[in-house]
Amino acid sequence: MASGTLQASPWMATDRTHVEAVLLATSLFLLLATASAIALVQPVGPDRPTELALVDDQGTAAGYPTELAVGEEGRTVVQITNNVDESRRYTVVTTLDGRTVSSGTVTVDAGSQRRFPVSITPEGPPGRQRFLVRLWTGDETTGQPDLSVRIWVNVTESSD
Repeated sequence: MASGTLQASPWMATDRTHVEAVLLATSLFLLLATASAIALVQPVGPDRPTELALVDDQGTAAGYPTELAVGEEGRTVVQITNNVDESRRYTVVTTLDGRTVSSGTVTVDAGSQRRFPVSITPEGPPGRQRFLVRLWTGDETTGQPDLSVRIWVNVTESSD
């Protein structure tokens, strides 16, 4: 009578290794196919058809006022970038603490950007005030804006 040990067939190990290798190869193929498909359908270029930013005179996202006294004038530059293949007209409204600072329309050519300065003069009271730039495509300003940018301005008492 044979002892109580069981010997595995060399074919079982080979079959298992073969199955694992096939599964691994199939998984790698599917991973590469999925990655290639994603790369092919991703749009080339910017993620958004329109971009809105507050910048300095050189186009860098910096230099906007964060500390102003009541009655002191601060300045920033609004930059609109149109990434589509046609000119677009935009309406821009800027507010400081809910008070309209400026509003108007601007047309940006296809694939171009426009910059324009905006002055900010807090009327009071001292405290943290929100400067908000809202942008709508077209002439309407109803409903939610297409894009918006905000900064917080710390307003202090005037030294006068």
